Amino acid sequence: MCVDNNSTKIEDVEVLILKLFLLTSIYETDKMRKLGAMITKIIDSRKMLVSSMINGDKKRMKKYLLDCDAFRMKKTHSVTEGGMSRSLTIRNYLVNCSKYKAIEISGNSTISAFQVIWFFLRHFDNQIFVLYPTRFFLMGGNNKANRMLGNVTVKAFRFAAKRNRIIMDVSDIKYEQFIDLEIPCPDLSLIESREKAIFCNSVDFTFASGSMKEYAVEKYKIDEHRCEVCINGGRRYEESLNSEAITFKGKISNQHVNCVYAGTLNKGRMIDKMINSFKDVTSARLYLMGPMGEWIENYLVENEINNVIYLGAKDEGTAHQIVSQCDLGLIPYDEKRLYYNIAYPTKLSFYITAGISYISTPVKEVMKLHDGRIGYTGMIEEWPSILRDIKKEEIINKKKNVKGIRNEFTWEYILQNCKLMNV
Repeated sequence: MCVDNNSTKIEDVEVLILKLFLLTSIYETDKMRKLGAMITKIIDSRKMLVSSMINGDKKRMKKYLLDCDAFRMKKTHSVTEGGMSRSLTIRNYLVNCSKYKAIEISGNSTISAFQVIWFFLRHFDNQIFVLYPTRFFLMGGNNKANRMLGNVTVKAFRFAAKRNRIIMDVSDIKYEQFIDLEIPCPDLSLIESREKAIFCNSVDFTFASGSMKEYAVEKYKIDEHRCEVCINGGRRYEESLNSEAITFKGKISNQHVNCVYAGTLNKGRMIDKMINSFKDVTSARLYLMGPMGEWIENYLVENEINNVIYLGAKDEGTAHQIVSQCDLGLIPYDEKRLYYNIAYPTKLSFYITAGISYISTPVKEVMKLHDGRIGYTGMIEEWPSILRDIKKEEIINKKKNVKGIRNEFTWEYILQNCKLMNV
C-alpha cells in the first residue's frame, strides 16, 4: 500500500506508530499515558489520510472473524457444552454464509496474546467479529505478566473499535458466571473492570438472551440500539436415527414418563436435587447424558435410586437423537441466582428442536417463552408432585405443540434472522 513508487510506504509508518502505541500501553506511567494519548490522536488522523488514499475512498470493507477457540473445536470435535456449541456454530455460519475470513489464534502462550493485540492494532476500516468470552480479554490473576497482557489486549480492542466496525457476540457475562457457578477466581474485581471496558458504545453486540442484553445495557450503559438478541439454537431434527439412538429407543418403556437431562453433570449445579426428585416417583424414568458425571453411579447406589440411568457423555448429534425419543427434557437451574436468570438455557432449544416437552425451574428466560401448552415450570422442590401428576396423554399433546414451533429454535432459523450476523 503506497502513495507512489518513490514515497515512503504508509504501512511502514503505521507499523512504527503502532509499536509505540503498544509500548505506551505496557508501561503505565503518567508520561507514557500522555505519550499514548498523543499517539492515539496521530493514528486517528492517519486513519483518515490513509483511507482517502485507497481507491479514492472507495476501499471495500474486509470482514474478519477473530477466532481464538472455536476452530480448535472444529478440528477436534470436542464440543461438550452449550457455550462451545454456540461459538462453533456461529463461527461456521460467519465463515460459510457471511463470508468472513477466520483469523485463527491457537494456544495460551504470550506469543498468542501478542498476535491478538497486533491484530487489533493493525486493522482499520474493516469489519471485525469477536466471540466473547475469549481468554485473552480475561488474562490476569496473580501473574503480573498475564495481567499486563490482558490490560493491553482490552486497550487494543477499544482502540480497534474506533477505527473499525466491531461486532461482538456475547454468550456469557463472566463476572456473574464466576459468582453464581462458584468458579474459583483469583480476582473478581479484575474480571468486572475488564468487562466494563469491553462493553463500550463503539461496538455492536449480539447477546445470547434478552435478559443478558438488558443486564449489559443497565450496568454498562451501552446503547441499546447497538444490541441484538441471538438466542442459543438447537440442531435440526434428523428423522433417521443412528445405531445408538435405535438401541436406546428399543430399551425405553412406553409405560413410564421418560425424562432426560443433556448437559454438564458436575456437582453444584442442582444435579443432585434433580436426581433426588425421582427417588419415589415410580411412574417416571430419568436418563442423564453429559460430561463430568462419573460420580453419579455411586450416588445412585448410595441413595438407593433405581429409576435414574447415567448414559455417559455423547456427541451432540447422538445426544439430540436420544433426546428425541424421550418425553420431557429437564432444566434444573437455580432461579434464585442472577446468572441463571440472565442466561438463556441452551437445553431449552435443544429439547424443543428434538420435538419434546420440558420441565424447568422458573428462570427468567424460560418464563418469557413459557406456555402451558408446550411445557411445565416449577421450583425443583415441586418437581416430584409435577412428575406424579403428568399423564401420557398430556405429553402427547404437548409434543405435538412443540413440533409445530421447533424449526423456529434451530440455529439455521435464528442466525438467518439475526441482522448483525448477516451484515
